[in-house]
This record gives sequence, C-alpha cells and structure tokens, in this order.
Amino acid sequence: MNARLTARVAVNALVRRANALGDFATVARKGDENAGQIVLLARRRDGRVQVFTRAMRADGAYAWTIAIEGDKEELDKINEYLGRQSRYDPDLWVVELDTDNPERLVDDELI
Repeated sequence: MNARLTARVAVNALVRRANALGDFATVARKGDENAGQIVLLARRRDGRVQVFTRAMRADGAYAWTIAIEGDKEELDKINEYLGRQSRYDPDLWVVELDTDNPERLVDDELI
C-alpha cells in the first residue's frame, strides 16, 4: 500500500510548486485537512478558465481531468459548478491558479 499525502500537504505542495515556477496560486477554499477532494481553478492569462478535478484511478494513482472550462465571460457557470461541488462535498479544497500552463502543475507524481 502506498502512503498518501494528506490533502493539506498536497495543496501546500501544489501552491509552492506553482509559485516556484513563477505562477500564482492561492487556496480559495479549505477543506478537510486529511482527505478532502482537491479542485484546481486555473485562470489562464488569455482569459480562458479551466477547472481540474482529481480522482483515483483503478490502480490507486490519482489522475487529473478537466471538469469544466470556458472563458472569463462564463465565470458564472464555472462558479455555479464550484458551488454545487462544495455543497455536495463540504471537505472540498479549491486552489486558484493564475498561469498560462496549468497542465504542468497537475503532475500525478506530485499529488
């Protein structure tokens, strides 16, 4: 069995990694310290917005997928999605990223 990072440690590592790469990351919503689901709200500098969710694969490793995306005019739709997710899962973490390349931050080996 693989040891898993707590949600808090994984989120802190993600924020530090983003900042070290010259991007900006902040915790927009704190969830359960140990086992909360993590969602990334990536705001690209060209105005596009993507929401990445993390799910466990059959082999026990995590994989990131894009749950919803749009442009800055569609922020209401994206915020509604995040609101539904937080009502469904009160342990949810939301990390907001300001980056041109969020894909480099969703490395399965990191979190």
